[in-house]
Amino acid sequence: MNRHVKKVFATLTTVALLSTMPVVTSAEPQMKESNYVKIAKEQQKEKNERGSFEQDSKEKKKIAQEKAVNKRIENLENRLNRITVQNQKISDRMEEFFDGVKEKGEEDEELPDKEEQEEEVAGEEEKQEEEIAYEEEEQEEITYEEVVTDVKEQEEEEELENYDDQADSFSGKLQAQHNKLDAVERYINHLSDWSEKRLGLNHSYTDQLNELYDELAELRQSVNEMEEELEKREKEVTEKVEDGEKEDFGSKENINSDKVWNIQFNADLSAQAVDQLNFIVFNDEMKVVPVQVSYDEVSKTVSLAPEKSYNSGETYTLFIAKDITSEQGIGLKQAVQMNFTIE
Repeated sequence: MNRHVKKVFATLTTVALLSTMPVVTSAEPQMKESNYVKIAKEQQKEKNERGSFEQDSKEKKKIAQEKAVNKRIENLENRLNRITVQNQKISDRMEEFFDGVKEKGEEDEELPDKEEQEEEVAGEEEKQEEEIAYEEEEQEEITYEEVVTDVKEQEEEEELENYDDQADSFSGKLQAQHNKLDAVERYINHLSDWSEKRLGLNHSYTDQLNELYDELAELRQSVNEMEEELEKREKEVTEKVEDGEKEDFGSKENINSDKVWNIQFNADLSAQAVDQLNFIVFNDEMKVVPVQVSYDEVSKTVSLAPEKSYNSGETYTLFIAKDITSEQGIGLKQAVQMNFTIE
């Protein structure tokens, strides 16, 4: 009997122990599963943050690229505007030179324009200062991009200025305009390629670039028309020089590039005599070089000053027409010419 009770007790004890074991062993998988979920959530969070950061970087880069394009377009527009202004100056000077001096009232009318231009320049400088300040504030947040470097832009400016520096005749000035337009076209082409590579083929600046190309074509047409007019006018002048006999005053060497020629007469000249077409300077290709002609009534002297320094090493011809007459109607027996070479 006692042996039987012990056996039953042992069996019950074993069953009790077995029934409690699953409770202990089932806790380990639950803990592992909880850790896996936590790690997965953290990884997903990191992935989301990384994706958000990459998206922000792309947006900032795009903004920087668009700002770079806007800045370059504004720069090219300013250059085309300067060429436009120079076109008008050349046109006005040609008209003044070949058709006679402007009336006094015309100069007075130009003064308000000059004041407006100064206001525009001041406003533009203020705008640029504001943009620079704004860019400095956002420099840390937005990636910096540029179409060309500041050094490259300075080289471009020097290239454009150099074309003007080499031009002394009317034809040279117009050729300089052509050269500058060719240069600006290269700059626009480069901007177009740069924009396509960074912003895609369907970027939003296509219309603005096309406007630059249209303005470029209009300016070229304007220069071509002035060249046609100049060719006709210079032909008339050269025919006037070639007709009849001329007294040759020989050649002068090593002349200063800013030389002012003073021609003294023994009688007072009439107002019509002091005409720029009676005192003409040609370069070695017989192209008219514009000079400023002035007359001093006291000394009876006509002065011829170059509008731009003569080019070093080149030879020019000074021509004085026989059409010059004094107030008493006395004229020259024949035209006069003299060659001079710049040191």
